[in-house]
Amino acid sequence: MSASKTNALDEIIHATAIAAVDTIVLAIDDSDGVILLNPAGAKLLSPDAEHFIGRPAAELLGDEPPKIPDQDQDVIYRLTATDEQEQRLRGRWSVVEGHEGIRLLIAKDDTQAHNLGRDLVRSAALAELGLMAAEVAHEVNNPATYLLANLSILRDDLAAGALDIDNASELVDECLDGVTRITDVVKRMRTLASSSEEEIGENLVNLSTVVRDACRIAGLRVRYRADLHIHDDTTVLVVGSPKRLGQVVLNLVINAADALTGQAEPLPRIDVSVSSEDGFGVVSVRDNGPGIPKEKHASIFTPFVTSKSNSGGTGLGLAVSRTIAEEHAGTLSLTPNSNLGAWFKLRIPLP
Repeated sequence: MSASKTNALDEIIHATAIAAVDTIVLAIDDSDGVILLNPAGAKLLSPDAEHFIGRPAAELLGDEPPKIPDQDQDVIYRLTATDEQEQRLRGRWSVVEGHEGIRLLIAKDDTQAHNLGRDLVRSAALAELGLMAAEVAHEVNNPATYLLANLSILRDDLAAGALDIDNASELVDECLDGVTRITDVVKRMRTLASSSEEEIGENLVNLSTVVRDACRIAGLRVRYRADLHIHDDTTVLVVGSPKRLGQVVLNLVINAADALTGQAEPLPRIDVSVSSEDGFGVVSVRDNGPGIPKEKHASIFTPFVTSKSNSGGTGLGLAVSRTIAEEHAGTLSLTPNSNLGAWFKLRIPLP
């Protein structure tokens, strides 16, 4: 077969393959106009349009395409479908060599995967709420007990006509303190339950605030297990969802506390620190417990893998936490260390 026939056959095969796949293939020129859109892409991006060649890519994608794409980085485009349900597109741009300005997007409809991940985040948060139920009951029961006692005293004094103003004022202050404590516990639980509903957004988030809020919630589990130390002298701002990042920190701190349960020597300790390094905001959670065996390092981020099945662990915590980190274009990793305990690092890009 001659070279010209071979080239023609190659072009036919390529065109047939592009038309047949359910992956979206979009090519644009140096002015960001569409020069190619396969049937799968046309069905999703331009179902009502007869002609898409020459149209600005931003009209189809809802955002401007990159002039110089990062060929190793996934991009997300949010589309509004006809039923007003948001659709998400995940893909990567590449540059067509030998043709200056020509860029190619290979992408897939990521809507189902995104929704599944969102539901998984919510399930993990609700599962954690269930595991914390006993601590929550204890935290609420203490102030409720003296609320009941103080109100009973006030009622009896009023009935006997022997109300002492100074004593009554002190009892009322104690009642208000109890109500405040109960309200604070409820707020913490609501924050955890609603973390999956918050969009990542584009607002700056102070990692110190994220850490302190998460540790305040974790206090219900940590209090009787370990000493918790926060190191956040440095102000580090990142873009993201404070509730979802807080869920990651909360999960890491609770895991550390559970690993330290019953430990006497060395004295159980958890250190949570905020810093910045190499263009990333970093939250480190470190404990001095038994650590994680090397043979389990590769599987700890796999869904439903847990060492706490006997105590109600779901095996979703670290898997969901890594997903949240990746949604923020960051990473969550177990850092090898020669000392006792486990050391996790959450890294989120600085703006």
